[in-house]
Amino acid sequence: MTNILHHDDAGSGTITMLATLAVALTLLTGAATLNHAAIAAAKAAAAADLAALAASDADRGLMLADPCALAENTVARHSAQLESCDIEGDGVVRIRTVVETRLPLWNATGEARAGPPPTGDKFLENS
Repeated sequence: MTNILHHDDAGSGTITMLATLAVALTLLTGAATLNHAAIAAAKAAAAADLAALAASDADRGLMLADPCALAENTVARHSAQLESCDIEGDGVVRIRTVVETRLPLWNATGEARAGPPPTGDKFLENS
C-alpha cells in the first residue's frame, strides 16, 4: 500500500532559516535607524540649549560678542546648523537648530529658549 499523502520536506528548513534571517535583519535595520535618529535629536537639542545660554549671556552683556554670531559658533562646534536666532529682549533668546541625518526626508531639529532667572514679583508669580 502506498502513502498518497507523502510530502517531501527537503529544503523546508532552508526556507524557514532564510525567512528568519530576513526578519532579523529588518528588525536590526529598524533599530539602527531609530538609534541614529535619537542621537541626532539629542545632538540638535544640546546644540540649541548651549547656543541659547551663550547668546543670552551675550545679549545681557556678560560676554563681549554678538549674541547670534556666538550662537552660530556654538552650534557649529556641536556639528549642527543654526536655523534661527531670535532676540526677544531683556536677555531672552530663542534658538532653533538642525542636524542633518542620513535618513531620507528627515533632519533632527532642536529648539531652546534662555534668559535671565526670574526675580522679585516675576519669581513669585511663576511659583
